[in-house]
Amino acid sequence: MPTLFYLLCLAGVSTALPAESTFHVDHFDELRPNASLTLKEVVRLSAERYPTIALLKAKAEEAAAYRAFADTPFAGEHIGRIGYADDRPVDNTGQRGLEFGLQVQLWQWGENSAVEKIAEAADSDQSIYQNFLLYTVAELVREAVWRVSLTRFEYENARRIHSLAKQLFESVTIRVGSGDLAQADLLLAKSEFLESETELIKAEAELMHARRAYSSITGLDEIPDNFEEPKSPIETVGAGHVAIRSINAGVEKEKAKITYFRFQTNSQLLVGLGYARQQESFGSPGQNSLGVTVDVPFGAPQRRNALAASSNVALNELIAQRDSLMRNLDLRLHEAKHLIQIGKANLELAGDRADLQKRYIATQEIAFKNGEISLSELLIARKRAFQAIQNLEQQQIFLKRDIALYNQVVGVLP
Repeated sequence: MPTLFYLLCLAGVSTALPAESTFHVDHFDELRPNASLTLKEVVRLSAERYPTIALLKAKAEEAAAYRAFADTPFAGEHIGRIGYADDRPVDNTGQRGLEFGLQVQLWQWGENSAVEKIAEAADSDQSIYQNFLLYTVAELVREAVWRVSLTRFEYENARRIHSLAKQLFESVTIRVGSGDLAQADLLLAKSEFLESETELIKAEAELMHARRAYSSITGLDEIPDNFEEPKSPIETVGAGHVAIRSINAGVEKEKAKITYFRFQTNSQLLVGLGYARQQESFGSPGQNSLGVTVDVPFGAPQRRNALAASSNVALNELIAQRDSLMRNLDLRLHEAKHLIQIGKANLELAGDRADLQKRYIATQEIAFKNGEISLSELLIARKRAFQAIQNLEQQQIFLKRDIALYNQVVGVLP
């Protein structure tokens, strides 16, 4: 912290923090704290406007379509056929013929069961994806709220320093005018004030950027007053992780599709029922008949093999994605655990350092009054004391943030 704070303390100027009312730049993004707003609610509202919400709707439609397909008694479209024959353009013996029929596509053995499995897998996929969407958005929201928290902390410190610098400059100006202080002290005070002005503008900009990022993600101009989270007791990342479950649901769906594609040939199992009426010559009675046809596909597996191969590519892409994600989550979990351990150790050290500096500055104040140390030595002591207190507050924020990020890694929603 600049030396102006300690000069100000010596000058007897108030260190109260003024209300947040005036910013030094026109760029202002309002973000109001709301005590009744929870982090869980913010995640839910953010998910409703997240771009991939359309994918969730598409997955639901896919599941409904396969369910309707599995529940139908037929495996495909119906075929209607009508025909008429007349020999007038050729022999003209009076031969006439009329026929019409209907063909329906029946399920092959095991085909309906394959579609049923796709429907079940698609339904599970879209159900799990709802939680995965919340999990994805939760990471963005957690990062955003803690960015706001840190930049707000830095801004409040910069604002406090700026306020003190202004009061100091005004106080020193008066004392220089009365002859109590030298002109050099006024130049120092003005230099410290301008430096604090620069730091405040930078802190304002970072705070506004953080607020804008939060609003962009959530669509809100309010932020929870408290978004701290207890640390999850989960210690490992496994198949129960929401991201892994989402990929596994996709894997099962692709497997079911491969099974179904094994039934897809250039033609399908068809059963037809038809009626025919035929007249052999002029004046002869018409002959009516009913017919049944059965078309059984066989051979030529190339088409179904191509379909199955394409789905197998998608299947293996998902498996590779799952394995990569598992490795990444394992590394992130290791890092998250380490950060919390470091954070706790740093917090304890910061607390000890702050207590030590408070006791030390008390002895230095007495030494200065007794003429045992110079003003510059006292200012250095006060600077270290303030930095120790500031570091303690900052370490507390870091630890709370790291706990939230740990919960994100292990797949726990707010």
